[in-house]
Amino acid sequence: MSNAGRHFIAVSVILVEVLACLWLFPYLPMTDLPEHMLAAQVLTHYDSPEAQYENFYTRRFPWNPYSSYFLFVLALNPILSVANATRLYLSLTMVLTVIALWYWIRIHAPGREAQVI
Repeated sequence: MSNAGRHFIAVSVILVEVLACLWLFPYLPMTDLPEHMLAAQVLTHYDSPEAQYENFYTRRFPWNPYSSYFLFVLALNPILSVANATRLYLSLTMVLTVIALWYWIRIHAPGREAQVI
């Protein structure tokens, strides 16, 4: 088997492990993620009468490094819960980041694909 084939298999196994951790465990492995999920929950359910968020929060769309996450959760709110939208967002981010890095290394440093692992 060629090095490229071995690298593809190794990266695929690593990505499957990461995705399994994101989707199988109830608590995601990030320290500040609960705070961001709470903000997403407030943004997506602000008008819900039973939540009464308007009594405790002012809805302002934050423009910060997490804005893409909040937009993603807001867009998927009708079909996914905040928790599952978060898992999907993290899954896409992890997979697409690794693929982009792999592509970048193949273009700019051919023969060094093992650095992706």
